[in-house]
Amino acid sequence: MLASVEYLRSRRPKTRIVLGGPFATAMAEALVRRCPVDAVAVGEAEETLPELVKAFESGASLEGVKGLVFRRGRDVVRTDTRPPVHDLDSVSRPSYRLYDRNSYARFVPGNQHPLQRARDLLIGRRFASLAVTRGCDFSCEFCAVHVVHGRGIRRRSAASVADEMQHLHERFGYRYFFFQDAAFPLASDLSRDLCRELTDRGLDLRWAVNVRADGVTEADLRLVREAGCFYLLFGLESASEQVLDNINKQESLSQILDAIRMCRRLGIMVGVHVIVGLDGEDDSTVTKTARLLKSMKAETVFVRNAALYPGTP
Repeated sequence: MLASVEYLRSRRPKTRIVLGGPFATAMAEALVRRCPVDAVAVGEAEETLPELVKAFESGASLEGVKGLVFRRGRDVVRTDTRPPVHDLDSVSRPSYRLYDRNSYARFVPGNQHPLQRARDLLIGRRFASLAVTRGCDFSCEFCAVHVVHGRGIRRRSAASVADEMQHLHERFGYRYFFFQDAAFPLASDLSRDLCRELTDRGLDLRWAVNVRADGVTEADLRLVREAGCFYLLFGLESASEQVLDNINKQESLSQILDAIRMCRRLGIMVGVHVIVGLDGEDDSTVTKTARLLKSMKAETVFVRNAALYPGTP
């Protein structure tokens, strides 16, 4: 990121550069000290950015804009906290017409294997991404979701989500969708209402989501499958029960494996997220996880190294 910002600054010295998103939020002070940026928008920035643009245009002090971190001389200034958006249906849709949609690769979510990615570029599906919820009701110790979105989960209405999917399908031809939620609440009224919305509208769409296994039931799996959900990604993290306990996963290995078996029976594709290097990891736990992944034969495996973020345990 530092190199990218320095390059932009060298090419466009007068252009305003603002960073945002999960990494920038967690590392805001360090970024404004090291990067030649004008500000970092921390947390949810739908209201912050328009106010920031007005401040830039008018020459007003940035201290009046909530949710910012910036430098003033040698000092790092953090303005008042911007509260999260509670009515997610009030957030405007992205201006999809401004995207260069052809520059996005066709892929199966989570697929990082070079040969598989090459295959998907040739014959894969073009996905549109959208978010249904923000935040999470759980507290996995590696996760920085609460740093950006606060504690607890907030949800859009099912009608709002179906409206966006229908718009993207009819206006831009998308048929496949990936929900970028930290953990989509599969066994919930939101999920069931969304399934009804999609079915009642006769939308023949396909969608994939990240989910927790402890809330998965066969009845809910059947319902989402009939409404077009063809792919579920589970946070396995590790095959070691001790590691799962250490990170406060609040989910057992048996629950995860049971949910994956149910998906197999119902013909739903499976992906898993794995994090290497969590608290309690050693050679034996890595080997155990690798063996489980080989026997599981998930369609995709997404492997990350554990990363330490300020604000997480």
